[in-house]
Amino acid sequence: MIAVARLFLLFAALVVAGPLFAAEAPPPKELFGQYVDIDRADLKAKGKITLHRLQPLAGQLRLEHASGDPGWIFKTISPWNSGLSSLLQGLNIKQLALTDGDLLLDGRRVDLRLKKAVIPEGGLDDVTLQVRENGTWVIRTARMRKEPVPGNVVGFLAPFAAGKAGYERMEAAGDALKGAGWGEGVFGEGWRARRVEGTGERPAPSTATRFDWKAEAIDAPGLRDLAARIPSVAEMLRFGGKESAPAEALRFDRSSARVMYEPNGAVVIEEVRLEAPWLQVTGNGKLDNQGRLVLDLTASNAAGQKKRFRIN
Repeated sequence: MIAVARLFLLFAALVVAGPLFAAEAPPPKELFGQYVDIDRADLKAKGKITLHRLQPLAGQLRLEHASGDPGWIFKTISPWNSGLSSLLQGLNIKQLALTDGDLLLDGRRVDLRLKKAVIPEGGLDDVTLQVRENGTWVIRTARMRKEPVPGNVVGFLAPFAAGKAGYERMEAAGDALKGAGWGEGVFGEGWRARRVEGTGERPAPSTATRFDWKAEAIDAPGLRDLAARIPSVAEMLRFGGKESAPAEALRFDRSSARVMYEPNGAVVIEEVRLEAPWLQVTGNGKLDNQGRLVLDLTASNAAGQKKRFRIN
């Protein structure tokens, strides 16, 4: 179940629930327009770059399609929004295919609409991103698939997002300090949740980033794989009466936790809670910056018995 939290943190870290931004018309004036039609071995692209205004600088990039090394897109964006350009370059994407994209950059304002983005590890459909001058933002996407999730994207989440990961729909909103979001059909290697919701807050750069999350209708067959490698997990399944039927589904009605991402890279996991008719679990834990995870849990089974487990 910790894996559910980790994948959701991937987008909850960017995410406050509130009304979505209304559509805004781009600057109407076109000072300069340049059609893009590139057909090279390393890059193919077709679209148009438009300059709307010089002070403050405002422009638009429209793409019918593009594929290959996306470095030129990042360089095009940089004069308008160096922060966004740096973020995208930090993802270290070497091969990217885009379909039906429209990016408006006007100072700190960003409006992005994209039908499809594909990288070797997977793809993302129907993206809408809006960022405003005051730092508020909204992002909505449809289906996302990655296999595996690149380590340079998820950072400390990588141990819990290995293999396949994705969701069917996601929406998040927030500002520079806090945010909230939800995903439907969220899954990772060995688990799937019908819905995951989370909030995140980072009061100041030198303080911990806090995430509160909850998930519902969780299928976790991957727990059996963990049990084969970690004796304490196997013991907990036996305590819940699930050791004798390997094909039986491991389902939880809901789960929740508070996760604190410390400035030193350690992750503190508080108020862990898993609820199912066959087992209820509470506890806390810690993931250090070397990837070592320790969980101290108390479990109650259907017979009313209680037992403590330490998973290392």
